[in-house]
Amino acid sequence: MTKLFVFLSFLFFANLLFSQKKIEGVNLVSVKEKLVETHLSPIKNIHAKWVSIVPFCDIDSSNSARLIYNQPWEYYGERLEGVRQMVQTAHLSGFSVMLKPQVRESNGRYVGHINFRKKRDWKTFEQSYRAYIFAFIDIAKEENVALFCIGTELGRFVKERPKFWKKLIKDIRKVYNGELTYAANWDDYEKFPYWKELDYIGVDAYFPISKKTAPTYTELAKGWEPIVAKMKKTSKEMRKKILLTEFGYRSIERSAFKPWLHTSDAVFDENSQANSLEALFRSVWKNDFIAGGFLWRWYPYHPTSGGKGDTKYTVQNKLGEEIVRKHYAF
Repeated sequence: MTKLFVFLSFLFFANLLFSQKKIEGVNLVSVKEKLVETHLSPIKNIHAKWVSIVPFCDIDSSNSARLIYNQPWEYYGERLEGVRQMVQTAHLSGFSVMLKPQVRESNGRYVGHINFRKKRDWKTFEQSYRAYIFAFIDIAKEENVALFCIGTELGRFVKERPKFWKKLIKDIRKVYNGELTYAANWDDYEKFPYWKELDYIGVDAYFPISKKTAPTYTELAKGWEPIVAKMKKTSKEMRKKILLTEFGYRSIERSAFKPWLHTSDAVFDENSQANSLEALFRSVWKNDFIAGGFLWRWYPYHPTSGGKGDTKYTVQNKLGEEIVRKHYAF
């Protein structure tokens, strides 16, 4: 009887782990003024069920160990009152929410390289980051946010300050009952040491897939094979599903070569974006160990966003929008 019970319990939890509905979401750009229903209706039209709300903070130019947030000059949707209003409006419109506070790059500086030589600067940065995160944890707790992302692409910070991250996760768990993830960069998600303390393995999925200007679907799928195998291995080892906390491509030639690059001289190519997304959905998204993900990025003012000539990540009013709609409909 005991062996049978254990076996049935294993089957139950295995089925639970690998049969849940995908998280089909978009990373929503912060609003300049209040978020309203008409901003969210186009997101429903692509069958997304989740929105990620991303309040950025900046690194203080006069003291790089301090973070600046909730300032009067920021967009309404990046201030605390605006974030709360966005969460409330998203919930009223039927969306689940991931709250993803994020440190913004400054002057070309990649946040994954943030480092300090002096211990006192690390302490200042830790205090500042903790205050920033807990300001939004309070909102997440009070507004019943389903999922909270504790950091994005902070590789050096994670490596250098393990005690801080262990305590941060522990302290968040004490006050917040929702699920937790961390958004690791595509090239270091295997190095993040705290996946077992979180609910999802978060990956910002800007993997380089093909160097070709216009690769075929077969070539793109081939490029994904070793990456998918590695993600599957990590998922199995950690016994956690992988969540694509960010995924997407610019509508440019060679969109799958270095998807993280923000160059200004790129050539518009919406077919390239659409093909890269199709390959991701068919090669990656379909796998049971993938929990789903959040498309980067979606602007609240849909009629004037994206379109012909726009080389940004958004799929709005481009061929890529139909690709996302098709796959999110399943």
